[in-house]
Amino acid sequence: MADRSEFGSNVEGILNITKMARLVGLSRSRFYDHMERGVFHKPLRAEGSSRPYYTPELAAANIHVRCTGIGANGSVVSFNDKNRSVGPMLKAPKPHLPKRHRSLIQDLKSLGFTVTAAQVDEALTACFSDGIDGQDEATVLRTLLRHLKKERGV
Repeated sequence: MADRSEFGSNVEGILNITKMARLVGLSRSRFYDHMERGVFHKPLRAEGSSRPYYTPELAAANIHVRCTGIGANGSVVSFNDKNRSVGPMLKAPKPHLPKRHRSLIQDLKSLGFTVTAAQVDEALTACFSDGIDGQDEATVLRTLLRHLKKERGV
């Protein structure tokens, strides 16, 4: 079994429930469910305000639970991982698109075609081998629409 310290070595400072839930990749409500069942450690309470908080050591212990699937109460727990990893649940950065591509993708979407930047690049290369500089935007959109319809058999 891995040492607990390796799972929480990057946890610094005090964490609230929201940050702890995010760190283990769960919603607050799902984290509370697991916490009430004893899967995750319960937080400490601040004197005076009774606000719940996690020390870096408790956070590391909860991360250990998430990584190993063995709850704080010793039970085996299976988390529904859908391409998630332990850590802050951040949205993947959107790829940088030239302004014209964003406009074309939005225009195509409004016409009922959902396309990726790669598909737009491929269609532009297929339809405009010399590039689209100097081309009227309406002409480019119409040509791309025809190309995509032909590709999709519409």
